[in-house]
Amino acid sequence: MKKKKYKILKELVSGGIIGFILGFSILFIRDYIHIPEGFVKLPFYINILIFIFTFFLAVTLHEFGHALSFISNGVKMRAIFFTIFALIKEDGKWNFRLTSMKTVGGIAIPDIISVKDEKDFQLKQKAFAKAVIMGPISSLIVWIVLTFISIVMIKFTSSIYIRSGLVSFILSLSGITIFLLATSFIKKDLVIGDFPAYKIIKSDRFFCGIQFYGYGYLSSQPEKSRDENTYLREYILEELEEKYKNKDSHWFTLSIIDTIIVEYLAGYLEKLPMIIDNYVSFILENPNILSKIRSSVMLEILYFHIIMLLHRDESTREKSFELYKNLKDTIEPNTPKRKYLFKQIEQSLGIGDNKDYLMDRQNIITSDVHQIYKYFHGYYMDEIKINEMI
Repeated sequence: MKKKKYKILKELVSGGIIGFILGFSILFIRDYIHIPEGFVKLPFYINILIFIFTFFLAVTLHEFGHALSFISNGVKMRAIFFTIFALIKEDGKWNFRLTSMKTVGGIAIPDIISVKDEKDFQLKQKAFAKAVIMGPISSLIVWIVLTFISIVMIKFTSSIYIRSGLVSFILSLSGITIFLLATSFIKKDLVIGDFPAYKIIKSDRFFCGIQFYGYGYLSSQPEKSRDENTYLREYILEELEEKYKNKDSHWFTLSIIDTIIVEYLAGYLEKLPMIIDNYVSFILENPNILSKIRSSVMLEILYFHIIMLLHRDESTREKSFELYKNLKDTIEPNTPKRKYLFKQIEQSLGIGDNKDYLMDRQNIITSDVHQIYKYFHGYYMDEIKINEMI
């Protein structure tokens, strides 16, 4: 409990420092553009508080833009994260939480349990695209509406303090809106902004399939998702056949391969699909791809799971120890995720007794966005099964 409070306090302090820097910048800009004296009467700390309030407001409305678009297109919501707060739907009720999420933004997570058929896939794909682009659109609408209202209030109020507060609000909102729109253009392995995501969702069905499959784990009924998502699983496996022909090693492809390997390791799949077996062989035969996986913070978990997979078969057990040695020589267990994965692999290979550690759910960390996923039962489901078996 103390550790959790410390993390939350650290996030608040970090946010305060960011607010101080940006607030100071706003005051500098305000002086630089020579705003009339009658509009700058508030103390410095009040402007900082206005900025922090405006930031929370802008991010919240941005994420609610995503959420309301999902709902209006027939997709229920599972959770909405905004800065250090979250609304999570559990047992049919919305619960408000104070989180330790390490981000200044947020995320809206739909409650997609399964994709039943091609028609359902297309409907969800369209809803997904509309919801993603609605975030930036909402930010623009909020900026236009609130700026207009603030200008009207400035015109009709005689209080210099109210005027000063509204000017500070307009400047804060303008800067924050620019920030939100700018981050919407980001395109990295772990983070894809709204604009590139919209483009990918519209054109890449495989990406959508992976996202929908992942949402099933975070859904309100992850067990039901596993049972009912047969259409989506078959679609993904068919797409992987084509990816394999082209020797594709994009992180999208490798991440879903890892997901299916984990399902097999957890005992949910009686047999590893042939295409996954082929892909594992392809990875092992290509040192460059294997090195890429091992050195990627995001994909390194696949390396661990390949070792566990190889150790299950007596004919490849020696190879599993060889890969483990390479892993130990190149990666340090210097993060909570790596510490957990090393404990798990040592237990699986029979070179360590970490059962008690692995059976403690608080130690299970398999994602770089653990601060978000840890609130969902489905995130732990496969790992608990694997840890019971090894």
